[in-house]
Amino acid sequence: MPSKTVETDGNQSLAELQTAVQQQEEIFGPLTALGLQGPNNTMTFDIGPAPANLTVLETYDGDAPPAKDGYDVVSAGGCLVEGRPANVVAYRPN
Repeated sequence: MPSKTVETDGNQSLAELQTAVQQQEEIFGPLTALGLQGPNNTMTFDIGPAPANLTVLETYDGDAPPAKDGYDVVSAGGCLVEGRPANVVAYRPN
């Protein structure tokens, strides 16, 4: 399946990053990966229909994001939140 990677400013708050991800999911399709490229965060999407449930972002500590009842982990990785390194997980309601 074709994919699209989009960069967004690493100085955004977590809420702003979540809004950017959700807006791009409505345009390109479901989020598949979060990452970091220099001073920007990257978001990769499978090109296709928008998902029925948009992703929800949270930060977490440790090596792996915690399980969350009622949600599936879509992606987790290092990002910048307000310009600082943070582990960010994208959950999708199931």
